[in-house]
Amino acid sequence: PIFEQGWHGLQHEQKHGLRDALTKLGPVIEFDYVGRNAEVGKPVMMSELQRAFDRLMPTIVLTQLHNGAIIDASDIWRLRTRQPDTLFVNWNGDYWPENTLSVEGIELARSFHLQTTVNLDTVDKYREIGIQAAYWQIGWEPDGRGWPGSSEFRHDVVFLGNGYSPTRRGFV
Repeated sequence: PIFEQGWHGLQHEQKHGLRDALTKLGPVIEFDYVGRNAEVGKPVMMSELQRAFDRLMPTIVLTQLHNGAIIDASDIWRLRTRQPDTLFVNWNGDYWPENTLSVEGIELARSFHLQTTVNLDTVDKYREIGIQAAYWQIGWEPDGRGWPGSSEFRHDVVFLGNGYSPTRRGFV
């Protein structure tokens, strides 16, 4: 789930598709770095995260970092150095190229084995500069958890997106 201040319970209930799929392959551990950082500060939060990695020896670490405000590229490099057999994959669910293609955004993307994003233009630009990148769109979640469901809200087509351009707004 997207861990944002005050949303943890709702997100945990409604955003479960990826968690459910991954639990079919093995143990899934979620770490709320946003909440822990707010509670205990970055040094303690990063120490807790490192101890969890050392104890669990994860195969894959999936993150959702949109910038380096809490965990930055140097933090990812340190974690990767301590966990050389772990694959680090980041997903950036924001469209905004001024963020993803900023110096900080490029540095953060480069610190991962694979940077995924919802902006296909950004994927092409990352690849041009040698960053392993792929397109990964946000997923739709089925009714049933955290949402009562209703025949009133059933549709043949679901479009989820931002109106960031005249072309996109025209399409919708």
